[in-house]
Amino acid sequence: MSAALKAQMAWVDRLIRHPAELSEAKDFPELSGTIEAARLKAVHRSTVGLIVSRWWQARFPAVLATLCHHRPEATSQLVQHPSFEDALGEDLDGRAFVAAVQALTDPKAAAEGAELPPWLGELLAYEYLLSTGLPRRGRGDSLHEATEEALLSPDAVWLSGGRLTRPLLVYPFTWPVAELQEEPGELEPDPHTRLLCVTKEEVLDAAPPQVAADVAELLAQGASGATIEASDPDAAEALEWFFAEGLARPE
Repeated sequence: MSAALKAQMAWVDRLIRHPAELSEAKDFPELSGTIEAARLKAVHRSTVGLIVSRWWQARFPAVLATLCHHRPEATSQLVQHPSFEDALGEDLDGRAFVAAVQALTDPKAAAEGAELPPWLGELLAYEYLLSTGLPRRGRGDSLHEATEEALLSPDAVWLSGGRLTRPLLVYPFTWPVAELQEEPGELEPDPHTRLLCVTKEEVLDAAPPQVAADVAELLAQGASGATIEASDPDAAEALEWFFAEGLARPE
């Protein structure tokens, strides 16, 4: 295949994702003259639908539903974002989707379209962890560190060792993300901590007793049951929760 043909194919591929660029086409005037704008837009819509369905729909359903509700053009913007060019396969590690959604939620982007809900960033982090970040960790697959650094809360803490049976992610959320995943809507803030981990190839996502984060930290340090129970009046209940979930070893 000649370099010229490769360049034409690359241009057409980009044009399918950016149909508005047809009117600005200068590099391939003979080729652009054979393309009908209406047909190009139809191909664009079909291609975007296929990409979104195959790459992201199963992993980020609530985020996509929210974006499409507030901005009908959002799916086109996702595949037009520069991060699309850097996707690993069908965006296996989520880097392209996360970067594109974060760009849409940027205050500058808000001025260009309908305002997006304040909880969308947390919902994105939550769906990323459940569908991509944690499963890939469980399988030993690579992760895109820059994506996680930009997406996940700096207050989230990984705990392991001691009396814990597996690594746990202690994640503080401001919004009721589990409810939002089931049915995105208008909800009040609900600050709470969730524990997430991979167990037997499944993701455990739980809203544990209120003091569970402190108990998890003590368990990771190998603290005794007496020490843990003395730390808080509700610690004994939280400790039993860890045993029942198989997340901690008895002494």
